Parts: sequence; C-alpha cells; structure tokens
Amino acid sequence: AQNGTYYYCVISNNSGSSVETNRALLTVYYAPVITTQPSNVTATATNTAEFSIGVTNGNPSTTNYQWQYRTSSTGTWTNVTSSQGTANGNKFTTVKTTVSMNGYEYRCIIGNSRYPNAVTSNAGKLTVNAKSISATGITAEANPNSYEYTGSAITLSESQLVVKDNGTTLKLGTDYTVSYANNTNVGTATITITGKGNYSGTRAVQFEITRKPIAIPTKTDYVYNGTERTGVPTGTGYTLEGTAKATKVGTYTVTVKLDGNHKWFDGTTKDVTLTWNITAKSLNTSDVTVSINPNSYVYTGSPITPTSNVSVTDSKATITSSDYDISFSN
Repeated sequence: AQNGTYYYCVISNNSGSSVETNRALLTVYYAPVITTQPSNVTATATNTAEFSIGVTNGNPSTTNYQWQYRTSSTGTWTNVTSSQGTANGNKFTTVKTTVSMNGYEYRCIIGNSRYPNAVTSNAGKLTVNAKSISATGITAEANPNSYEYTGSAITLSESQLVVKDNGTTLKLGTDYTVSYANNTNVGTATITITGKGNYSGTRAVQFEITRKPIAIPTKTDYVYNGTERTGVPTGTGYTLEGTAKATKVGTYTVTVKLDGNHKWFDGTTKDVTLTWNITAKSLNTSDVTVSINPNSYVYTGSPITPTSNVSVTDSKATITSSDYDISFSN
C-alpha cells in the first residue's frame, strides 16, 4: 500500500526556522499472486482443452507465464511447446486431444522481472473421453451402395466405405473396425462400425446386394439313339422341374425356376417353360441293318411269316423288338 509514497524530512530550531529535505519516492517490489488455480478439465477426443489461472500482478506489473505439462501424476514437468498447444498468458489451449493424453497434467509458473519463477500453480488434470462414432459431424456411407451378387460374402474397401469426422477421413483399424451381416445373398447387407482409439460406440451402414443376370438355358432336341439324352442342362442360379433327361422318343416339358439371387438377362424373374423332343430314328439309315436268315423258304401254299428269323440291328444303338413292327407282302 505504501508503494509510490513520497517521503521527506522537515528540520526546525527553537527560533522557528525550518528547512525541508528533498522528497524521496518509495518503490516496493513484490511478486504476482495466483488467485485462481487451474481446474481439472474433461474433453472429448479430437477437441481441444483449455486450462487457465487467475493472477494479481505484482510490481513490476508485467507478469511472465510459463506453462508446463507432464504425462502422468508422477511424470517429469516439461515446458510446453507448440506441439502441446498454445500458451497465451494465463491461458493454455491444448492441441486436439487424443485418448493417449488422458491423465496429462498442466501447471503454470508465474513471476516478474524482480521475482522470476515466483509462484507455481497447482496441477490441473486432463481427462479425455473417446468420441462417439455416432456423434454429430461424423458421417459414414457405402459408395456405391449397391453391389451385384457374387456368390461370396461382399466386403467393402476403405475407398468404398468412407467414414469422416467433420471432413477428416478416419482410418480403418486405427479409428474403427467393421463387421458384416447378411452380406452374401440378395437383400440389404449391414456393416457395423465400431469405434476404436479416439472413438467409441457403434453405428450401422447398409448397402444393397442385387440379382446377378444369367441366360435362360438352351433346350436341345434329339433323334433317338437308345441312350439317355439331356434336353435342358442344369446350371447355376436356377432349378429344373419336369423331365430334363430322357431316353425314349417323346415330347418333354421342363420348368426353369430362378433362385433368389439371379435374374434373366432381360431383367425378368418369371419361371420359363421349355419343351424338347426325342424323335424316332429312321430305319433307312446306314446305321441300321435289316436281315433274314434263312432268306429262302419252300412253298407251303400258305403265307410264310418267319418273324423270328428277321434281325434288325443299329450300329449306334440297341434295338429291341419293341422298337419296330414287321409285316410281310407277296
């Protein structure tokens, strides 16, 4: 309170004469005082945190501030640099926090030119909580969001599944992990994104699996050869109902039904009915030989019908008596 006070002395004698000395200025130097200690601060990862102190200046009135930090309650105090944040007088603002900074402590040493490093504040503790992966400003999308059925589980690359925090792309394996459900067959697939590191919680992203186009199977007609023939082939993406294979002469019908993961090339998914044929083989071909043994008989006066002596063979098929009829003339 006496700082800046002037003092002087008055000298007098009994005769009433007096004289005054020159005035002298009293300057009292003293250190600044911390009036408010730093508080503990809780921040969400990726946000900054601010610590501050309240100070009453000393004399000289210019107060110097040196902020320090340590990584744990038992760590060594180190002066902050721009790598840790921004110091501005009685305030210090951290860089964007990460969960690895959880438990850091910050303090400030103050002084002036007469009393450097006069007072050290208490420590303020930083608590960093992981940021919810579903927080406002975080986006996640599948791009494209529709994929054609492949027969195998479909998973997306980082370029196809884009997760961003206010425009900053997050990294798979560092900031989040993924798991899939219903990602093989046609329908809606779900990706569950689980926060990791600076992020916590889960969120879901969906994409569509669409039908794969295939060709309608081609039916084939045959001429009888005594072996089993396939009129409509089996294939991937459809089933056959009806007679797709046969041996005997006839007309056969097959219904082709798509499964749930395919469509026809024209985009439709309706059942298709196919008709195929095995037609009779002509006996008048080089493959067929007709003979009778013996081929000479004595006149009897009655019609001679040696049916059992007639032989019909096919070099490319087995012929039985049920495959032909025999008649005689002359």
